[in-house]
Amino acid sequence: MTKETPTEMPALTDVEQNIVNKLTLEDIEKIDKELLINSTKYRQKTAMLIAYTMTTLKKNYSDVPTAFYLDRIIKLVDDKKLQAYGNLKFVRFSEVKLTGK
Repeated sequence: MTKETPTEMPALTDVEQNIVNKLTLEDIEKIDKELLINSTKYRQKTAMLIAYTMTTLKKNYSDVPTAFYLDRIIKLVDDKKLQAYGNLKFVRFSEVKLTGK
C-alpha cells in the first residue's frame, strides 16, 4: 500500500474567481445551507462534504469551483456552525462536523 502525500487545495484561478464573483448573496446562502444539510453530527472528510454538496447543487452551480466550497466551509467553521479537525486546506486529510451535536 502506498502512502498518499497531502496536497493543499490550490487558490482560485482568475477564471474561477470570475465565476465566484457572479454569485449573488442568495446563491451563497443556498450553497451554505446545502453544506450544512450535508453535514452530520459525526466527523466526515471535508472532501466528501464538498463532493456531496457539489453533486446536490450541480444543476444550478455546476461551474462553481471546488475551492469555493472549501472557502464556504472555512467561513462556516469561523461562524461556529461547523467544527473542523485538521488543516482544512488539505481536504482529504481534514474532517468537519456540525457543532453542538
